[in-house]
Amino acid sequence: MTVGYRDADWDYTLGLSYLRDDLAGRREGYVNTYRDGILTELPSDGERSFDRENYSARLAVTRRLSDRQQLSAGVYAGKRTQFRTANILYTNQRRTRISPADFLGPQAYYARYLATGDALTDGGEVVSNATFFNENLRVRRG
Repeated sequence: MTVGYRDADWDYTLGLSYLRDDLAGRREGYVNTYRDGILTELPSDGERSFDRENYSARLAVTRRLSDRQQLSAGVYAGKRTQFRTANILYTNQRRTRISPADFLGPQAYYARYLATGDALTDGGEVVSNATFFNENLRVRRG
């Protein structure tokens, strides 16, 4: 919102702004690595949303000194707050004894994950298997 007032010698302008938006989001991810005969897969799934709130004010004053000259001054102030929530479940499945000859390549395992939603691969002995939940909140202010 902006309002202004003008008379013969002065201009006054006041602007106010308020913005709030809540952006719900989802994160699905998949990463795999193959090293020394061990395939490690790390799929993830969860919420990742943003809540933002911004407000600001602007004030400007102009004095007309003549038809060709004027003097202006302005002030701007504002505050911004952003909350990013990330509640993500990670499943780490690690397998071994996948020889280089049997390794299908990173794209093949990713394609299998996309098709089935499952990071478990066929064959090989499980070296480790872990599931963990990462709950975090990041707050930014300015």
